[in-house]
Amino acid sequence: MAGENGGGAFLIIYLGCAVLIALPILIAEYTLGRRGGGSAVTSIVALARENGKSPLWAIAAWVGGLSGTAILTFYCVISAWVLLYIPQTFSGLFNTMGPEQIGAHFGATISNAPLWLRRMALSCC
Repeated sequence: MAGENGGGAFLIIYLGCAVLIALPILIAEYTLGRRGGGSAVTSIVALARENGKSPLWAIAAWVGGLSGTAILTFYCVISAWVLLYIPQTFSGLFNTMGPEQIGAHFGATISNAPLWLRRMALSCC
């Protein structure tokens, strides 16, 4: 179905971006960590000093760390949804429901704070 409605083109573009953008960044981060021999901040500061550059490069490391933390909080919510909805999907719960019923089910689910706290704790630990 995804291939018929344009989803296949999206997947090709997504995988291309992952390979052409994310992979070089990952390799650069591994290289910085290996060369610096420490955390992101200490590695960048050490390499900046070694190359005669400003120690203000530590700001870039802090921004990267904070960005990763912000992204992690987003993915905790998404993975909590996955932990909840995958078993419900495989049990066939949504097969007999219409869009309005599924929307009402989602609304009831997200209004249950104890359930979400447990799911997010499971997904983030």
